[in-house]
Amino acid sequence: MLKFKKYYAVILFIYALLQFTCSNNPPIWVEKRPDEISFWHGIGFASKEIDNPKEIARERAIYEISSQIKISISSELDIVVNDFNGSVESAISSITKSRVQLLLPKLELIDVYETKDGTYFYVRLNKEKYKTEMRRLRQNAIATAINYIEQADKVFTIESLIWVQKAFNEIRAFNDEPIEISYNKEKFNLYSLIKEKSSTYKKRILIEASMNKKSLVTLLDQDNTLILNVMDKVTKESLDAVPIKLIADNLEYSLISNSDGIAYHIIPTFSKPRFYNAYFEVDTDRLLSTLKKNNKVLFDAPLKSSFSIEILKVKAMIYSSEKNLNKPLENAIIKPMVESSMNTHVNFVDENPEIKIYIEANTETKSVRNDNSFPYFVYGTATVVFENVFSGERFFNSNITNVKGADFNSQVIAGIRSYEKLSKKVVEQLESEILLVQSDNDK
Repeated sequence: MLKFKKYYAVILFIYALLQFTCSNNPPIWVEKRPDEISFWHGIGFASKEIDNPKEIARERAIYEISSQIKISISSELDIVVNDFNGSVESAISSITKSRVQLLLPKLELIDVYETKDGTYFYVRLNKEKYKTEMRRLRQNAIATAINYIEQADKVFTIESLIWVQKAFNEIRAFNDEPIEISYNKEKFNLYSLIKEKSSTYKKRILIEASMNKKSLVTLLDQDNTLILNVMDKVTKESLDAVPIKLIADNLEYSLISNSDGIAYHIIPTFSKPRFYNAYFEVDTDRLLSTLKKNNKVLFDAPLKSSFSIEILKVKAMIYSSEKNLNKPLENAIIKPMVESSMNTHVNFVDENPEIKIYIEANTETKSVRNDNSFPYFVYGTATVVFENVFSGERFFNSNITNVKGADFNSQVIAGIRSYEKLSKKVVEQLESEILLVQSDNDK
């Protein structure tokens, strides 16, 4: 009995040792890929040297499953190929991606094996369960898509395009074979019906641009609003909440129609004279941005409209009074600087101006120099005003004071030094205000 207990203890020890040894061996699926034909198998590995190796291994395992599903999908995709740039591969990839997303909850986690080098992740998918689930999901998707189309057809609004997008999102995982349905007592291919609805709805949206002027004048025109009227081409009723993308001068503006179907765009008339060309269309990206699956169903090219108006140079005349220590300057300093700065925006004339530019400037001393070791200090002040000749409105008013100039030899030269600084400040302020107006219109 004692001998038996001794042997029994040895057997238990050997068994424990074997168990310990085996536990450190990798699972069979790591070294030899499972070959059960009733399943699709996905095995992923990720090194510990990368971030989140377990998650990466999982993604790679799922990718293996998706690759096998991809192979199983029919290549007879005539109904969709043309809308994927004629590429069967693109169509299959799109369908596969959508289908895998649906099947994620059905993937069976078999094992996770971690080593000192990284992580192995093993999932599988039962082929029969896959087929059953696809049939169930397909029928649900068809019913839901038809319901969305019905919603779109009730009353035409911008929301109709969203309903159509939702319908497409429902069936995009099942476009490997035709989906024949009955709708309004007629037979349709569901994919083709969605495409037709999308095209029809989009063509119903009409955006017309108008302005109460045939041309604009730089600086002068304040009424420079471009009006975009958005309506249903069929019923002529206004359409609200329509997002619009407008592009002009390589800048993109985001607009939206109000309850009256109107959107406004301010044309910046402080910019250079030229033809101002604006292009606009329904902003489908913005329209569909709230959807979880933002995949465009608006297959044909966007319907673009355009508007063009000429921006002309304003005719301006400068009235300048520039004094240094209360004595008129022989040669104006600020006036030529303003002319040079405004030359691209303004046509300077000697008579019949549309705007008048008034410049008044002077310098003064504020203290007496104690001795020759100190320079003369002179302080300059300048006022620049722009006035609309027709309305009398003043729309630019610059007042710069206490600009110091210094010179050891002469108060007059110190005044000239002040003018040099003063003229630069006037131009900087003038240009910054023009740029500010431009910037405000770009928002």
